[in-house]
Amino acid sequence: MKKLLLMTALGLLFVPTILHAQDDVLKKPKDSGISEFDDFKNNAFSIYKSSREFKAMVDNGDKFSADDVKAVNKLQEDTRAMKDKTEQMVKSAKKAKPMTKAPQAGKNTQAAGKALEAGGTNLQYVVDNMVKAEE
Repeated sequence: MKKLLLMTALGLLFVPTILHAQDDVLKKPKDSGISEFDDFKNNAFSIYKSSREFKAMVDNGDKFSADDVKAVNKLQEDTRAMKDKTEQMVKSAKKAKPMTKAPQAGKNTQAAGKALEAGGTNLQYVVDNMVKAEE
């Protein structure tokens, strides 16, 4: 019985940590010095940042104006278009010139893919839960 109680107590200690880890903010990596890959990464993280801002609006119970709704829809379109391009960008990064910058370009492109996944998830949450302002 003591073991069960101890394991339950330990489990309860770790649940908040696990749940909090899911909300970790992705960190934007430094530029690689190759503009094609840096632009892709910067655009992906811009979408991610905006998606987090819109998610915070939902979480705060804010109402979405018609312009907010348009912006969310545009971000979803941009996210889909960039996701479609991610695999191609990862492959291209391996062949990037100069070769000394290729590893950073590859890491940045993979980080951009993660930012797009997280941004897409946030935006779907927003679409599913937003409260539109009456106009």
